[in-house]
Amino acid sequence: METGELKTLVIQTLRTLQEASVNEIQAEIDTATGRSYAMSTIATILSRLEEEGIIIGEKKRKIDRKKTYYSIKPSAHKEKATEFLRDYITQYGDVGIRHLSDVMGNEISQDELVQLRAKLLED
Repeated sequence: METGELKTLVIQTLRTLQEASVNEIQAEIDTATGRSYAMSTIATILSRLEEEGIIIGEKKRKIDRKKTYYSIKPSAHKEKATEFLRDYITQYGDVGIRHLSDVMGNEISQDELVQLRAKLLED
């Protein structure tokens, strides 16, 4: 399994479990894939996802031990979608926006185009 696929599997596992430690995530992934991943591999992916702002790690004490428990950051999907759309508009401009509206089956007026571009590109 490639790193990108494992990263996706870690995110899906966290969505299912909602909150989990490295050990719990590793156990779920090992069971789901029939493979045995090193805890350091899972921990590295979690660390990268945390750096990207997709997940949150929080130290909690459970059963006499302090561990880091991870969960999906509630606003991550909005932040990543906005980031993607900003990059997309920067690269493809109005043509890209019109294509997105065509794919969604909606016509977009010039005024709506201007408003959308302004909204997505504001800081």
